[in-house]
Amino acid sequence: MTNFSLSSALKAVSPVLLAAILAGCGGDGTAQLAESRAAYARHDLRTAEKLAAKAVKRNPGNVDALVQLARTEIDLGRIVEARKTIAKALELEPDASDTILTAAEAAYHGRDYAFAMLQYRKLAEDAAQPPEIRSQAYAGIGVVQMSVQEFDIARIALFRAIRLNRRNPAAWYHLGLLYRDGFDRYYEASREAFNFYVRLEQTADIHVQKVQRSYIPDLNETINRKAASRPGVADRNSEKAATLIAEAESLQKKGQLTKARKKYEDALAADPLSHKAALGLAVVIPKIEKTPAGAKKQLDAYRTACALQPTSTSTLMTTANLAFRLGFHAVAQDYYSRALATDPNDLAALDGIVKACRKVGKGNIADAYQSYRDELASKRK
Repeated sequence: MTNFSLSSALKAVSPVLLAAILAGCGGDGTAQLAESRAAYARHDLRTAEKLAAKAVKRNPGNVDALVQLARTEIDLGRIVEARKTIAKALELEPDASDTILTAAEAAYHGRDYAFAMLQYRKLAEDAAQPPEIRSQAYAGIGVVQMSVQEFDIARIALFRAIRLNRRNPAAWYHLGLLYRDGFDRYYEASREAFNFYVRLEQTADIHVQKVQRSYIPDLNETINRKAASRPGVADRNSEKAATLIAEAESLQKKGQLTKARKKYEDALAADPLSHKAALGLAVVIPKIEKTPAGAKKQLDAYRTACALQPTSTSTLMTTANLAFRLGFHAVAQDYYSRALATDPNDLAALDGIVKACRKVGKGNIADAYQSYRDELASKRK
């Protein structure tokens, strides 16, 4: 965006007029714009708005002042006014990134999602733009898609935003919201995203405070409550379970699989939170029951293991692959999706979710993940 340069202007002014101009400095609105920005920085929005309006009145062609005024109007909830203000800035500088981003945000708040998407895409898909700007635009796309409940498409946009700029706090914040509210109980992934956001956001504003004091503690409580609700947890004996698992592993090595299975089952009963016991049971079952019923029991054991350690990419992928082979394509999609939440750059997880989505008739979502997958693969060549 073009900024007014006072020093350049003064070079062209005769010495006779220089003193008078300096005495009246700010008559073009630059002083009011600077004061507005200072007020905005200290969250005094009403003062910031008044000063920005004065700057615009003194110089209606100052795009910086128009953008500043639109920003304060958005934050004050004056969306109709903000859209009118930023429209003037777009007419003057239609290609300026801050003008486009502000116009997109104003349109989003005005629920004009089509216009918001159009503006965000101008920047997001322009390879000539700096990565930080493209990242902001993709985060904006993610927010719009969340608003229309296109959760998978929103996630892909936020993934792209983070790949372009891992230090984009807005992308992490909205990914946290998405995993908490848009997907089915992705509590651990949501917490991780919110933790990233808190570490990256430099301004301790109301959003940071809310995440620190409410969102993350609530997620911790939910995760702990979920674990505590499993049958038998109140009487869990982790030491006994560890002994039984060691015995099971020894029996397994000797080929005594039926006895090993019983030990794993007893270990899981002793400690219903033992991921290792559930995983051991999942591995040994198909070696004893080589039937469709045995395969289903194996899948159930893997699903238990996933519930006990929902951030284990390898367990999630193994579960998803087994579910897909058994024809449980919706289940497979769920676990491929959860694996992707633990590692957004996992090509195998992306391949899995693409094929699972196609099997359950979600071709548009499959296409979106395929496009993202192809982008990742091309970057690695």
